[in-house]
Amino acid sequence: MRKGQINLANAKAWVCDSKTENGVAEVPLTPIAVTAFQNQISLAGPGEYLFPARRSAEGHQKSVKRAWRTALRRSGVPYFRIYDLRSTYATRLSAGGVADEWVTQLRCRIWCRLHENARCNHPLELD
Repeated sequence: MRKGQINLANAKAWVCDSKTENGVAEVPLTPIAVTAFQNQISLAGPGEYLFPARRSAEGHQKSVKRAWRTALRRSGVPYFRIYDLRSTYATRLSAGGVADEWVTQLRCRIWCRLHENARCNHPLELD
C-alpha cells in the first residue's frame, strides 16, 4: 500500500482492487485506524510505501507471512492464522461505527481475494 492511498484529514483509504467495477474502493477509517496509519507513516520513512521492506527488490512487502509470525512471536501470542481475524475485524468495525454495508463489502472483497477463482458480485457469496 502506498502512502498516497491514505487521506488522514478525511479519514479515508483507497484500496486498489481490479475486481471492483471502477478498480478502487474507498474505505472509511475509524479514529483508531487514523492513529494507526499516522504512526505507520512516521515509522515507514521517506519512501512511497506504507509498509516498506528492505529484503524486497520492489521496496515493499509482498507477503505478510514472515511479519505476522515475527509479530506474534515478539508479542508472546501463540501462532494463529491471520485469516482467522476476518470475523474479528468485521465485529470491531461494526462496533466502531462503520456502516454495515461497508463491512459487508469489505468482507466480500476479502473473501474474493482468498478464493481467487470465485466471483464476488453479491454479499451473499461470503460463506
